[in-house]
Amino acid sequence: MKKIDRIVLSLSVGGIVCCVSAISGISKVVTSHGGLNVAYFQSYLPRLLIALVGLSFLFIAWALSRRLKMAWRLMFCVYVFFWVGLVVGGTQMVSTGYAKSSTRDSLIFAAMLAAVSSPIFIRYIVRWRKHKDYFDAST
Repeated sequence: MKKIDRIVLSLSVGGIVCCVSAISGISKVVTSHGGLNVAYFQSYLPRLLIALVGLSFLFIAWALSRRLKMAWRLMFCVYVFFWVGLVVGGTQMVSTGYAKSSTRDSLIFAAMLAAVSSPIFIRYIVRWRKHKDYFDAST
């Protein structure tokens, strides 16, 4: 299986999971000693946003499988989306773990997380730039 095929498969599975979550209204499922705890979206706006993310993942997967040049460019946006989600989501998860969270500590943690994850993000961007020939060959 080629790297592009794995990316298409990952985006397709992620898009389908997002769409199913938006349709069912389930935001998360957590296992605990008492069994499964299911949380639902509180309003329709998050469901709509998750549905849009899922549909965009499915669209990008389709465009990658068709070798569209636009898909190569859109993947840069996907990488930025994931990186920002990592920094913001990671900071929120850590700050909610404390009884008294401060904005200053959260910003310092976000800056540290961004600094630590930047080299990995840059490596993926550089690796993705090398795939340009794959998309140029189709035109």
